[in-house]
Amino acid sequence: MIELKGIAWDHPRGYEPLIATSEEFKKSHPNVIIKWDVRSLKEFGDMPIEHLIERYDLITIDHPYMGQADKNGLKKEFTYDGVHPNLAGYKIMEPIVMKAINKAINQE
Repeated sequence: MIELKGIAWDHPRGYEPLIATSEEFKKSHPNVIIKWDVRSLKEFGDMPIEHLIERYDLITIDHPYMGQADKNGLKKEFTYDGVHPNLAGYKIMEPIVMKAINKAINQE
């Protein structure tokens, strides 16, 4: 059994999709368990990303980088509000996320 540890924002919008995705992922990868810790946005800001990288296999990066995405003009077809991804946006991210998950699984 492989256990991956992730960190997410302590808000239902931050962690509920990750939990649901992890459960769906487990259906096709029954030997992998993904457990999620949560922390407030302030706690994310208080801990250097280098420390998060040392402790977690999966890290969600949300709030601090959304302004940059907006400034750089997130393409309208990939967002519902100019900042947050829609289904098409998540589909673009899927292969990148899967590559990271598969890399983490293969390191165990």
